[in-house]
Amino acid sequence: MAHRRRARPGRGRPRGPAPEGHACGVSTPKSRAARARPARPSSCGRDAAFFTVGAQLAQVTGTTVTYVQNGTPWSSNAPRVPVPAPQVLITTLGAGDELAVSVGIAVDPTPAVTRFTNSASLPIQTLLTLMPAEGAHDQSVAGPGQAVAYAQALRNAVREQLEMTPADHVHLFLAGPGGLALLRGHRWNRVAPTVVDEDLGPGRGYVAAFAVAA
Repeated sequence: MAHRRRARPGRGRPRGPAPEGHACGVSTPKSRAARARPARPSSCGRDAAFFTVGAQLAQVTGTTVTYVQNGTPWSSNAPRVPVPAPQVLITTLGAGDELAVSVGIAVDPTPAVTRFTNSASLPIQTLLTLMPAEGAHDQSVAGPGQAVAYAQALRNAVREQLEMTPADHVHLFLAGPGGLALLRGHRWNRVAPTVVDEDLGPGRGYVAAFAVAA
């Protein structure tokens, strides 16, 4: 039985799912002038929270987001550096009509996500796993330009999957740098309403952390 409990983002078990716009203590800029200034989340701590902040400060609002990843600013307006098309792995679960997406930049989360969706009885028809062309590892993203390119490519791959197998909801599982999760959320639009699930650690499964309209 999978249990979904709530805690503050970045410490303990995250709340699940919290409404969009309540991650990491970062609030959406209210004025047009504020939206023109870069937003710099400083201590999200978890991929799900990074992603949700990016979605809250979405590209379509005219906001630029920046995160200092290992001493280097990763900005959503960094010049794009092309990357090879990501690997696409399709796993048919056949338990419903929703889409699960696992993004494995640093590690392949497919086995863990499959176990979790089965144990939690989530209504997932298809699990879409996306990884770098050369496989998942902790040096997959060399800098901000590649992060921008991956954010675009990963979102587009999800859109393409939804064109082939429409779903009203997406369950998103992330494994990679926080800066990339932020930029992915920033560009996450024209997809489907998304539940962002947080990894609780090896063997501990996931918890629904945030809900994002997309």
